Formats: sequence, C-alpha cells, structure tokens
Amino acid sequence: MSDTTVSQTKTFEYYENLTLPNCSKCQSNKVQMIIYGFPTQELLQYAMNPNSRVTLGGCVPNDEKYYCKKRKKLQIHV
Repeated sequence: MSDTTVSQTKTFEYYENLTLPNCSKCQSNKVQMIIYGFPTQELLQYAMNPNSRVTLGGCVPNDEKYYCKKRKKLQIHV
C-alpha cells in the first residue's frame, strides 16, 4: 500500500467517524462540518465525494461551523 493510499484511508476514516449534530432548524442528519484553510490532496478528494461529512469553507475562516445539505444553508450552531 502506498503512502498516499494510507494517508487517504486515514483521512477518510477520521472524518467518517465524526459525530455531527442534526440541523437545529429542520432536524436533518445531513449536516457537514465546514473545514477552512488550504486542504490537503486527501481532504480535497474526500470533500468531493457526494457522501462526504465535510465541506470546504475556503481560506478565510468564518463563524459558520456546519452546513445543512438539506436546507443548503451555513450555520454557526446546529
């Protein structure tokens, strides 16, 4: 197994094991954590997956911490 494959696997496992709250507005469990900053290649690949538990928020950090996929809205608190 190559170093890249090991790194991707660890990235995927880490984010798949996150405990995320339901949306406080619609109670949907389709909530993603927003990750700010320049992503690694592994994180970028994971975030592009339709079932990803994260969304990329760009390079400038903001107050929003979660994204509700059902409502398509950013949220500070869930």
